[in-house]
Amino acid sequence: MNDNRFTLRFSGVGDLNPQSLRAKELAEILENIESAVAATVIAHDPKIKREQIALSLVAVTDASVGLTFAPNLQALT
Repeated sequence: MNDNRFTLRFSGVGDLNPQSLRAKELAEILENIESAVAATVIAHDPKIKREQIALSLVAVTDASVGLTFAPNLQALT
C-alpha cells in the first residue's frame, strides 16, 4: 500500500459492510473524517486554509467497512 494513504476500518458489528451502509451514513462519516484531518493539518500549519485541504476516498473494502484515503498534504496529515 502507498505510504501516503491511510485506512480506517469499522468492525465489531456483524452485518457492517459496504452494502448495508446507507449513503447518508457514509457521507456523515466522510465529513467527520475530513474535518478531523483538516483540523490536524491546520494545527500543524495555521497558514494553510481549509479550502487547500483535500482528502480523496480511493477505496472501499468489503468484509466490514474499510475506507482508504489519500490526503493531498501528506506531510502534515
